[in-house]
This record gives sequence, structure tokens and C-alpha cells, in this order.
Amino acid sequence: MRILGKVSFCVAVGMLVMAPHATAAVGVNLDVLWNPSPVDSRQVALHVTHLAYPIAREDLIEVFHRIPNQYDDYPVLAFICHHSHVDPVTVWEYKTKGHKWSNVMAHFGVSPGLLFVALPHAPGPPYGNAYGYWRKNGKGISPDHISNDDVRFWVSLRAVSAYAAVQPARLMEWRDSGKQFNQVAHAKYREKHGKGPKMQEAGFGGPGDSPGNSQGKGKAKGHDKEHPNN
Repeated sequence: MRILGKVSFCVAVGMLVMAPHATAAVGVNLDVLWNPSPVDSRQVALHVTHLAYPIAREDLIEVFHRIPNQYDDYPVLAFICHHSHVDPVTVWEYKTKGHKWSNVMAHFGVSPGLLFVALPHAPGPPYGNAYGYWRKNGKGISPDHISNDDVRFWVSLRAVSAYAAVQPARLMEWRDSGKQFNQVAHAKYREKHGKGPKMQEAGFGGPGDSPGNSQGKGKAKGHDKEHPNN
């Protein structure tokens, strides 16, 4: 019985040791950027990112599987590559030298003005601090004031806003009501592909939906020209 107990204990310890490696080995297939599972909102969000910041498949084959958390970090990589016109391998290799995303942006010449979006009010914590610095300093904001989470948040906001064809302010209203960016992207994807109800019927409706709406809420005085949304 003692031997059996020791064997069981060793097996259990071995499983615990192996589990993190097994989890880390599970990645996202590159194909989801073009053909996401229609029932997986995170895959759809990656697809939406690819539509906003497209990169050729041959440029991604070498690097995509090297990103430990593709859901969080691939959108930022694509955003920086799109605006810097630098290939993803070069950008990712610089990131892996220990730089945070805001420093990567600065290194490749991507202005904070391409990241932040003027809103009627600051987003809630933890994103309000960087937004406040940007409103005061514009392009002069230091990368030190922008965290990795800040970069991921604003990149997602921009991509989903463009895909769903809604003002960023409207998207923030939905987020404030408890709807995450992934959920918005998923609802719009299902509507576009005939796999779900229209956005309004799914609880995403109201004034300000269209970027061209004169009553849209996505503008803040004094910042539209200074900080363009593209």
C-alpha cells in the first residue's frame, strides 16, 4: 500500500509539473485569422483584428506560433506592423528583448495618436491614467505612462469599432453596460454571416451606431483634428 501511495504521489507531481508546459503548448491555428469558429468570440476577435490590420499569411508563418498569448498580443503586433510598415518578425523579435508594447511602438515610429481615441469621458480604471496623460500631452506622452494593458485595450477598441461600424464612444457605452469588445465583435460577425440576429435584436442598438451619424457621440472638442482616428 505504501508503494502504491508513493507511485500515485509521483504521478500526481509529474502531472502538475507537466501541466503548465502542456497548457503553454496549446496555441491558436493561424487559419483563425481568416476563418474563425463562429461560436468562439475570441477567435472572431482575432479575425476582426486581421481585417483591421491585415498581414500576408507568408509573413506570419514564422512568427505567429511564437506568440505565447496570441489573443492578447497578436492584435498589438498587427497594429504596430500596419502603422510602421515593418514586418512582424522584426517587430516581435524586438518585443522579445524585454520591451513593453509602448516602447515597441515608439521604436518603430507608431505615434500614441494612432492608439488613443478621444471620448466624451475617460474610461474606467486601469485605462484612465494613460488616457488622461494623452489628453494633456498628445503626442508628447511618454511610453512610461502607457502599460501593455493600455495598448491592448485601445487596439481592440479601434479594431472592433471599425468592424462593427460604430463610434468608439458608443462601443464604450456598451462596454460600460457589461458587454466586452469580444462580444460586440462576435455579435456583428454572426449578423454579417447570417448566423445570428441583427445587432439591435442582440442588444446592441441605439443612436450613434453609425460613424457618419451627425449625432454620433465619438467626438470630443479640440481633439478630432489633433488626434485622428486612423
